[in-house]
Amino acid sequence: AAGSLAFGAAIAAAGLVFAGMGAVAAQLTQTARTAIGVAALGLGLSYVLRFVADGSGLAALKWLSPHGWSHLVRPYGDNNVAVLLLSLAFTAATLALAYRLLARRDLGHGLIPERPGPAASDRLRSSLRLAWRLQKGLLGGWIAGYAIAGLVLGALATSIEEVARQGAAVEEFFRRYTASPEATMTDAYLWLIALSLGYVSALYPLLVLLRLRSEETTGRAELLLSTPVSRVRWVAGHLLFALAGTALILATAGLTMGLVAGAPGKVLAGALVQVPATWTLAGVGVLAFGLLPRAAAAISWAAFLFVNLFGEVLGPILGIDYWIAKYAVPYPNLPMVISGEPFTATAIAIMTGITAVLVSAGLAAVRRRALT
Repeated sequence: AAGSLAFGAAIAAAGLVFAGMGAVAAQLTQTARTAIGVAALGLGLSYVLRFVADGSGLAALKWLSPHGWSHLVRPYGDNNVAVLLLSLAFTAATLALAYRLLARRDLGHGLIPERPGPAASDRLRSSLRLAWRLQKGLLGGWIAGYAIAGLVLGALATSIEEVARQGAAVEEFFRRYTASPEATMTDAYLWLIALSLGYVSALYPLLVLLRLRSEETTGRAELLLSTPVSRVRWVAGHLLFALAGTALILATAGLTMGLVAGAPGKVLAGALVQVPATWTLAGVGVLAFGLLPRAAAAISWAAFLFVNLFGEVLGPILGIDYWIAKYAVPYPNLPMVISGEPFTATAIAIMTGITAVLVSAGLAAVRRRALT
């Protein structure tokens, strides 16, 4: 009971910390989109600090990360819940700061004024160029984030210690993430990281495509479509960035991680095989936008969470073997090219075909339905 309470408190404390951080971000910025970006940046930095602390053995770094505070509780071990006083103090401070900032800003505005965007020009003569103007900030942020993640996580690969394949937990780890008895612990780690980056990257195309719904509900899409631009061209411009941007983001992470880890070709290939699996989530987003636009956001988030949780988290909790996830989640079907499995194009071709079918059905639905 004591360990369970400590475990729940550690999870809740992290949630409280980032609720406070989100409250401050909401006062500083004018739009929810920008506030989410600011808060997500803090979340990412906290996680990277905690990950570096674990991978490098520099446990003291955990004291600099809200995630690290929760880890220092050590539930079912020390049950050191006193550490969570840091989380509570930080939450109280951020909430107090948020209320103070709330009293100082104008309703509907943030304390940091938004700069007006660049004036319209003849360079916006196509729907594709307009999509680039709307999506370039998001794409640039993801590329920068994945480049940094690749550098940090690739550097940790050099400090991975080899372990004997003994014990149920170690055997299960190698069973999941290697395809050859000659694969090393470093190979397994690099494939696990490439796979994890693939899972997370599925959020990017969904965010890109949800921008379409935002353009529709605000009425901007109706103005655009009153010109000779067709609905398919409008959607296709954003879809191009969803698909090509995903490939660019994963290639960036694979390249930086591979260069630091000393295996650029192998790691880059491991990152790129994640692309077709991520594209299937983009297909789900297009189909949801076409068939059920009002529920598109809920469907997209549900698909993202299901894919990320079913095989790695919920499956083991429910006693479902990891490989059963192959029938419901695309990523476990990918060839483990980093950890000993030769490349085969079968799964890649199937996922690309599924994406094409989903996208085609979504575009057909967009052509037939009424706006908003």
